[in-house]
Amino acid sequence: MNETQDLLTAQQVADSAGVAKQTVLNNAKEGVISPILTLPNGQHYFDETAVPTLMMEYLGKICKNNKLVVMFGSADECQVFEEKYTQYLKEKNIPRVDDFAEVIQKYREAVKNNPMHKVVYMLESTEQTLRTCEKAISALPTDKPDVFESKRDQLERRYCREDMSKLSKDLAEGLKKKSVNLDYQPKTSAVKAIWKRVEQDYLRKATKDYIKSKLSNGYVSVLCIDYQNERGIYKLIHCAMNVGISTVEIYGYDNTSLEMQEVIRYLKECRKVTIKDETGR
Repeated sequence: MNETQDLLTAQQVADSAGVAKQTVLNNAKEGVISPILTLPNGQHYFDETAVPTLMMEYLGKICKNNKLVVMFGSADECQVFEEKYTQYLKEKNIPRVDDFAEVIQKYREAVKNNPMHKVVYMLESTEQTLRTCEKAISALPTDKPDVFESKRDQLERRYCREDMSKLSKDLAEGLKKKSVNLDYQPKTSAVKAIWKRVEQDYLRKATKDYIKSKLSNGYVSVLCIDYQNERGIYKLIHCAMNVGISTVEIYGYDNTSLEMQEVIRYLKECRKVTIKDETGR
């Protein structure tokens, strides 16, 4: 079995996330994303989890003016605050997003598992495969009929032309009857490459539309930090520097250490930071 067939190349990740290939390679070098497999020639292969991570920057341009709400306190105080603030967000119908990449990945999976979305993707895949086959055939020289026929047969097998034509017809008829067979799997490497490209492009567009419709007015992230947890500084910096965060609200400031207060002063230079008490909004 080809160990790379379910993985994505750096170019495929770039196309899927809407970024440049060099951005993918730079993020891999910096450890932001990690290749699942690296061949002896240095070529990286990634799984789909790399895509949402890179899409955060791409979609962050759509989802602006998001707020990070931070609570410093004991474990019990943090639990009470989170419950109350979550209820407040529900009452105001404000979306809560603590992990933007996770939201992107969940929606991508929802699209992949939705039968109607899959029908659209399969139809587009069959049509693109047939167009690619026709274009390749039209480019063949016709001065030698025997050679032309041989090359055409090779291309038709390479792009599974007979299968694609039948599948396209079956999908169209199945939509009318509301009964579609979605079990077909591409058979050749050429068809697999086209289908994977179409799928990733479709997922990117569908995810962008979803994020735009649901989160374009902004969202709120909630971060509760136990003041006894020394790793709180790293959690705060990581969350506050998220590409979509523009405002930070601090609760329980009196519980913070001198080191944490220094971090908060730094954040004021690049984010709008507001200090509040434990109960105010």
